[in-house]
Amino acid sequence: MNNQRPRPRIASGIIVLALAVCLAGCGKTIENPNSPKANAERKPDYGQLAPSLNVLTRRGLIDPAVLGAFEQQYGVHVNLTFFETIEAALHALDRQGQYDVALGSSALVATLLLRHALAPLDHSTLTNLDKTEPVFKAIPIDPEQRFQAPYLWRTIGIGYNVSFETEIPLSWKMVLEPDTLPPEQQAELRGHITMFNEGRYVIGSALVHLGFSPNTADPTQIDRAVALLQRQRPFVFAYDDSNAEKYLAKGDSFLDQAWSSDIARARKANPKVRFSVPKEGAIVFVDRLVILAGTSKMTTAERLIDYLLSPPVAAKNSNFSCAASVDRAARPFIDRELLNGPAYELPDSENKLFFLQELDAPTAARYEKGWQEIKGASPSP
Repeated sequence: MNNQRPRPRIASGIIVLALAVCLAGCGKTIENPNSPKANAERKPDYGQLAPSLNVLTRRGLIDPAVLGAFEQQYGVHVNLTFFETIEAALHALDRQGQYDVALGSSALVATLLLRHALAPLDHSTLTNLDKTEPVFKAIPIDPEQRFQAPYLWRTIGIGYNVSFETEIPLSWKMVLEPDTLPPEQQAELRGHITMFNEGRYVIGSALVHLGFSPNTADPTQIDRAVALLQRQRPFVFAYDDSNAEKYLAKGDSFLDQAWSSDIARARKANPKVRFSVPKEGAIVFVDRLVILAGTSKMTTAERLIDYLLSPPVAAKNSNFSCAASVDRAARPFIDRELLNGPAYELPDSENKLFFLQELDAPTAARYEKGWQEIKGASPSP
């Protein structure tokens, strides 16, 4: 089939309204542990910068050339440490005082806020913070944006290669329920689907496909998603989002659960790699910059964050990562191909955008148990 749907863009008024509704969801608000007066009295002094900063981030989100320019301009060496999963990031951050800045998902930020592990941001020193698209600013746990600076966003959808998959996968069903497809399609897809290696995203997408919230605490709904993914297991080539686009480009996999940013990057090397936002909807993922409460380098950390938020720098990191920038003023500096490609593609209606929220401990344990059951299921011969 060659009937590709029109792709909505973030500039759409409907999409902006939709995101605003999604972000206005319920959640616990974390109050500023420091007094407003004390925070207001702290004055920026960029002549007194620390010689180094330790930053914890996912790989591929910051252009090394950007850090090189920052180091040359301010005389501050930036040490990057990378993590792959939220669990790995939390384990690394358990060593209090080792990191000054972190760049991670809203879910990671929410967890750190609940642990009172973040320092409040001084908005008077962050001169570029007001350039953020308003819809991305708040999260339910931090409605006043006291503790986090939004930076990049991307969606979870379906990656495919037109050399191997000529039909546009418009539904999660093709990826998550291949056992319901005609026998010839089942035979073709068996062992050729790649999924993420993080249970929350895998189960979350299955819940969206089934018509549920990816944040549901309903045991019956979670169990239905787990059962569906256990049936899918024989069709899975790998649980590996770090290399999914490589598998897709080489033909090891025909369909991928994929980040919009990864497919945008893969298209640079192979234009036959495409991206589809499923008709059931997709999870929208926002990376946010935070400062760790234990840091002794607050002024230097704020200087780095404000530098990363400046429009030309934000655009360089967007071009490098192929993730979409939350900075409206960065648009003129972003590659046209990126703006018009998968990186800025979103679901086509207001009720199909989903943001992951922090789960209570019993619900999180149920998701994790289900994830272990999925990965433990043996593929059929």
